[in-house]
Amino acid sequence: MTQNMNAKKFFGDTLKLGTGTAFGQVVTVASVPILARIYSPEDFGSLGIFNAFVLTIAVISGLRYEQAILLPRKHRDGYDLMILNIAITLVTSLIAGVFLWIYRFQFSQWLGDPVLPSIMWLIGIGILLFGLYNGLNYWNTRMERYSVLGSAKVANNTFAAIFQFITGVLYAAPTTLIGGFMFGKLVENGILLRTIKKRDGLHSFSTKTRMLALAKRYEKFPKFNTWSALVNTLSWQAPAFLLGGFFNLQVVGFYTLGERVVRMPMTIIGRAIAQVFFQKGTHALREQVLDQVYRQTLRMLSRIGLVPSIVLALAGEEIFTIAMGADYAKAGIYVQILSIWAFIWFVSSPLSTIIAIKERQETGLYINVLILITRVVSLIIGGLLDNPYVALILFSVTGIFTYGWLLVWTGILSGVRFKDTLMELFAVDKVWVVSILAIIGGAKYFNLADVWIVGICTILTGLYYLMIGKKVVKML
Repeated sequence: MTQNMNAKKFFGDTLKLGTGTAFGQVVTVASVPILARIYSPEDFGSLGIFNAFVLTIAVISGLRYEQAILLPRKHRDGYDLMILNIAITLVTSLIAGVFLWIYRFQFSQWLGDPVLPSIMWLIGIGILLFGLYNGLNYWNTRMERYSVLGSAKVANNTFAAIFQFITGVLYAAPTTLIGGFMFGKLVENGILLRTIKKRDGLHSFSTKTRMLALAKRYEKFPKFNTWSALVNTLSWQAPAFLLGGFFNLQVVGFYTLGERVVRMPMTIIGRAIAQVFFQKGTHALREQVLDQVYRQTLRMLSRIGLVPSIVLALAGEEIFTIAMGADYAKAGIYVQILSIWAFIWFVSSPLSTIIAIKERQETGLYINVLILITRVVSLIIGGLLDNPYVALILFSVTGIFTYGWLLVWTGILSGVRFKDTLMELFAVDKVWVVSILAIIGGAKYFNLADVWIVGICTILTGLYYLMIGKKVVKML
């Protein structure tokens, strides 16, 4: 297979998955201004703390055997690994749910969330839903069902937003926000499970002996990837835990809402690219063309992420003020602080699957420990100074350096030189970058009204993605 054919196949598969996830994020982002006028910042704060518990535990609920699903040559072995992953997830979610319920009042006091005891019983269910998704997601990725995965993501975001809107109109509370969060994942899991049942069957050819043999063969995943994933997820959820502990639920709410806008679209799109990259990367490693796939992926990520990050860095406060009201202007300032860091994270995170492909899990664990330490120290310093802005600035700066180093290292691991990594990182059209900086900067310098600034940002971003879309179509 030639390099050109490889590129077309890679971009085609990414487009199938990315189109669905991108559309799903349009639904999510579009729902935020509506939900912000129904729910209070404190409600979003409770949602942020709930998510922190669920996502932290769910990511390790299957001991990371879901990542091993992609690696065996035989589909039968991959299927057995999915069953093993699901079985472990069931046990983990039960144990974690009972433990958190017992200590619900202690967690409520520590995090300053009086609502937490009444919603803690839902955390075990949330862990189960998100843990099951991991195995179902990776199996469908192995089978290259990118259109199904994209459609399932659209359904998740759409049903979650509808649920949160309807129930919020009737009774706006953290429980209805959380209910939508879980209902969307339930729908997504149902679609993926139905696809597996229809196309693969749910015949019980998995045996205890074979699953134990596979568990032994891929033991590095629970030994190293589990701890690495736990540390990585803790570093993501540290702001919700520490901002709640040092400040108040409103600050957590501003952070949760801001992160939802700046990071969630990048998370979903980046995850879509990471899934395809992981699947293609395993083949590229065998064919000794991993460096080519790495450079193609980095170039795509840079072109997708840089321009919106610049727009948010320049006009985040104005965008949030117009979209959600003056009460949420602080969330926009948080976004401005975090936007450049979010871009560096966006390009480096999908490519970090190189660590699993090359089976360098030990080093991956050390990197995630370093990231966690820098984040916790940054937030503690800001907390001790009683200044959330300082906490987030330090959080952002340290993140730029750590994720920048991760990007360079994974490039070297893939056979890509430092110079070539930088070249692909800034492969975006320089004319666009300079024009956006000049136009938005000029609009702010001349004190144009917020609505005009937001209108300019919308037009520039739309034109840029129209240009990117045409290039992708030509490539395919």
